[in-house]
Amino acid sequence: MTADHEIKRITVIGDDRPGTLAEVTELLSGMDIDIRDISTRIVADDAFLTLVVSDYDRSLNALISAGFNAIAEESVLIRIEDQPGALAAIARQLADEGIDIRGISMVHQRANHSAIAISSDNDARVRELFADQLFN
Repeated sequence: MTADHEIKRITVIGDDRPGTLAEVTELLSGMDIDIRDISTRIVADDAFLTLVVSDYDRSLNALISAGFNAIAEESVLIRIEDQPGALAAIARQLADEGIDIRGISMVHQRANHSAIAISSDNDARVRELFADQLFN
């Protein structure tokens, strides 16, 4: 189980072809696993399908067992002000600390703040740096 300020995602990487999304979602629904967030991206001939699911471990194991190239990713959830430059300030602070950002996405937005999910090569240090901005 993850803390409230963390999010676990699964990214499925494969060839861009019809049916991949159907196969992944049917597999998970057949196991009574709820997909809570999903995004897809095509880069050249590759498809990237990123999921947040109700049962992370079972989903990851099922996808790998079914032959999908599924990769685990944990992220730290940070609250930032919804204003120009807020994300740039976080990116600069992480760069200055020598932290490599492996993935980042905006997962929620309100009138005055946003939630961003950051995965890095040092999530523990990210949590330390932004302890006062973590979602609880």
